[in-house]
Amino acid sequence: MISILDLLPILTIFSIGAVAWKGITVIFPTDMRKTELYNIFLICGTIILVFPLMLIGIQEEGAVKIVTSTISITIINFQGWSLLYFFVGLITAIFFGYKLLRKLLANLENFQFRKETFANYQIILLTFLLLDYLFIQVVLPLRGFDALYYYLPETEVFYQANRITEFNYLSFLPVTKSPLNVLLYVYSLYTTGELAIQLMPFIFLVGIVFLVYDFALEFFDNKSLARTAAIFTLVFPLAYWLMNYWAFYQDLYLCYFFSASCYFSWKWYKSPSNHGYALLIGFAIINTILSKITGWVLLIVLLLWIPTQTRYKYIRLGTVVILGMFLCIQAATRIYIGAILPVSIAFILTGFLIVKEHDPINPRKIVNYSPLIFGIVLGGMWLMDRMSLSASVWYEISELYFKVSHSIIWTYPTQPQDPLLFTLETVHRANFISAAGFLFLSSAFVLPWAFLKVSALVEYKKISPLLIWVLVFFGIWTTYYLTNSIRYLVPIIVPIILIITWGSHQFYQKLNVYISNEFYISIIAFMGCFNIYYLISSDLLVLNEQTQVEIGKNYNQAALSYYNHPEILVVQIIMFTFIMLLMTNINRKIPSIQGMKRFSKIKLYRVTFIIVIIIPIAVQSYLLIYTQGDFEQFHAIHEYEYRPEYQEVVTVIQQQNQPLSGIMTVRMPGLQLFTKQPVIDIYYQNTFFVGDPFFTNTNLTELINILHDPLSYTIQIGETTTYQFSIRYIIVPSTKNIYYNIYITQIKANSVLFKSLEQNDQSFNLLFLNSDYKIFELIFLE
Repeated sequence: MISILDLLPILTIFSIGAVAWKGITVIFPTDMRKTELYNIFLICGTIILVFPLMLIGIQEEGAVKIVTSTISITIINFQGWSLLYFFVGLITAIFFGYKLLRKLLANLENFQFRKETFANYQIILLTFLLLDYLFIQVVLPLRGFDALYYYLPETEVFYQANRITEFNYLSFLPVTKSPLNVLLYVYSLYTTGELAIQLMPFIFLVGIVFLVYDFALEFFDNKSLARTAAIFTLVFPLAYWLMNYWAFYQDLYLCYFFSASCYFSWKWYKSPSNHGYALLIGFAIINTILSKITGWVLLIVLLLWIPTQTRYKYIRLGTVVILGMFLCIQAATRIYIGAILPVSIAFILTGFLIVKEHDPINPRKIVNYSPLIFGIVLGGMWLMDRMSLSASVWYEISELYFKVSHSIIWTYPTQPQDPLLFTLETVHRANFISAAGFLFLSSAFVLPWAFLKVSALVEYKKISPLLIWVLVFFGIWTTYYLTNSIRYLVPIIVPIILIITWGSHQFYQKLNVYISNEFYISIIAFMGCFNIYYLISSDLLVLNEQTQVEIGKNYNQAALSYYNHPEILVVQIIMFTFIMLLMTNINRKIPSIQGMKRFSKIKLYRVTFIIVIIIPIAVQSYLLIYTQGDFEQFHAIHEYEYRPEYQEVVTVIQQQNQPLSGIMTVRMPGLQLFTKQPVIDIYYQNTFFVGDPFFTNTNLTELINILHDPLSYTIQIGETTTYQFSIRYIIVPSTKNIYYNIYITQIKANSVLFKSLEQNDQSFNLLFLNSDYKIFELIFLE
């Protein structure tokens, strides 16, 4: 559970960020909105915490020292910086809190409530939606495959080693993931003593909402429309899914810092003499690169999306042509030859927008790109350090992005054979149209919003920089990530929401004779919230003898049907159109119906307002009430890794009291986090071993020797040789586990080791069995 202590690390980040910005404004005076100050404090506070941690953490000893001929003095280490930052920030927070309290008390007697307005309605709705998200983050456990498998185990390892290690022994993987979120979690761990980190991503979610609001003010100069955009951020289905599920502990940071880099670039473009913005851009770029390797795409977007004077326009056009041609070749040889079409369309449209762009500010001025260089040099330090340790990082950069293959791919790789792997993260791959048409047609569970995107193009010049931002990133995503995950699209959530907001405004202008502001915004918000959920039969949502795993399986199958059957999409469009027309007609006729005048004063949009607030929170609230506030039981129902069968395995391993005894598993993310013991998940890590011995070696004795010293058979990464681990336990799915068929057909059928588990009682002992898992212990280790 979240405690008051978890607020303190966050307060210190904002406090130190405020001090840093106050120092910057002494040199570069600025006038900021409160929402802008929130993001400025967050960016400055994060860079002051994370970048020194990164520099200290990659030192061989994990500490900064003064070395002379006679003495070596440790100035500060990993833990020392975290605690120093915290205490300085806490003192600063107390000081700022005291000043703020005095100011509030002084103004209290002059405070008076304003009359109810549409602005108040928007603010209340936005506040409740944020509270919905906060509630969900507080009650849900740590979750998500990448978080449980990569980031949180790295947090534990960094904390234990008091530095950034080269190898994550808990997951048997080299540490090459960008470190920003992990270092934030380590900081929280040092200062609170517990891994309760749900609030850390939440403050960046609030930052994204404020960024959307500020962006909308810059482009539309309309506060009402800006508040509408902020509301759309929290009800837009893609944003909700990305911020609440697998991407919450990882991609959320990339979304925030990528968007913040673009926002402050735009602000500096409008006020080039204010170099405080330049420093903020540099900070935001560094944070973007340190949040995810794909953050490097930001450098291309920044060079292309802001209007320039004529001579620089030709340079941008040349860049678009060369990049577009290169990506078309890459798309045909990496994804599918048909991917050339969406990539070429994206870059042709980008070129058209650059040619047609109109600079409403000052066409003679251009942004100075020195912050870009500053961000590249400092942000690239992490990547250079990792490249020096691991060939896999250099491979990912050089081979994945730049090497051109000569063989064209003629068939689009659609649905995997195993429907369980076809999750919401990859469900857009049902067919090529649903993948490539994601942004153009909104075919991915946001189709009812498509007409708002189209209507935005009526006055496209107003939003042409945003369109360039989206199209350039979409072209790159289509080239490299089309057959991967939609969460890599997080850097364009903000411009997509702004485009939809502008389209909503264009659409409303034609309907404002018939419907009120409040009613229209409520209907759009309702549409967004409704899209969060797939068309699942209601009996699957009833708590009965079914496990959450079975419900999740049906949920994924429903999502697959949603993509594979266009008629479902057509029905949904018709349904939403009918709801819009019906409720608009009711809204118009209520005042004239006898006996309904009193109800007309309440207005129908307030009913919709309540629905919008309730939808994201209803299921979690019901489950909490059902479990009578028992969070462990709630987590067991809600999350796969917290169900009783899984936790029984964790308990058995812990009771064995064999610290640092290795475990081999099949698809059990989070086990290393719960048991604090090294885990090799053979389903994902078999290629980490030289020669892939578990699937190519047929000698059982040699395979058991590998289990005795697995690191001797891994691709050597830096300090891996300093660890000595033996695999003591092998955990495999049992008959009722949803991954049992995967285990039988893909693991056991191809590996002598797994075939021998139940046949060789001289080497393996069945330690534990339940409906979902079997635990085998290696006898030779006794």
